[in-house]
Amino acid sequence: MKPNRLALTVILASLCLHSVMRGQSRVEMNSLLTRVEGQTVDQATLWQLEAQPVDPRAAQTLRAAFERRTAKSERQRIAASLIRLGEKSAVYFEFLTGYAKAAINDRTPFFEKVDAEGNPVRGEFSAEFENWCAQNQKNPRDVAASQLGAQLEDVKVLAEVADPRAGDIFRRGLESPNPRIVAYSNSGPRTTARSRCNSTDRKST
Repeated sequence: MKPNRLALTVILASLCLHSVMRGQSRVEMNSLLTRVEGQTVDQATLWQLEAQPVDPRAAQTLRAAFERRTAKSERQRIAASLIRLGEKSAVYFEFLTGYAKAAINDRTPFFEKVDAEGNPVRGEFSAEFENWCAQNQKNPRDVAASQLGAQLEDVKVLAEVADPRAGDIFRRGLESPNPRIVAYSNSGPRTTARSRCNSTDRKST
């Protein structure tokens, strides 16, 4: 009889521990959902939300937040999280690809000037870039800032989603005059494999 009592004690302790852990997870999920519903949504909160056990409230809250937000960057982050969580609606994928396509299809010469050895020349623009800006009446500093900022972010956020549907987009990205866009486009296949592993891990918890 003693072994049976010991086994029962172990089982009860295990059930209690599981119940406590589930309770803690639910409390954390509630906290994260409240933060998503707040005034701003930061990337760290979304990553934590994605790491939680599957909960239908996560997608529901994110969908509502996407509709409510107006800032492009916030909507991009939310759309990316929804896709990584398994959202099937094309709305979020098309939202991300719209900006990524614009960046990838841009054939503006890259601003950076390099020397004979391929090293960047600090403080100088490439002649091709300066000529393009002059011909198109664009401010070189503004265009350069976009090439390093908004355009890269638009491609990066789609690359991090690792959605196979973006394959053709990234193949075009390999032809971009912006080497950083080429780098993100080239990382697509590796990111896709990593995303599938992460998705499997989440479903098994």
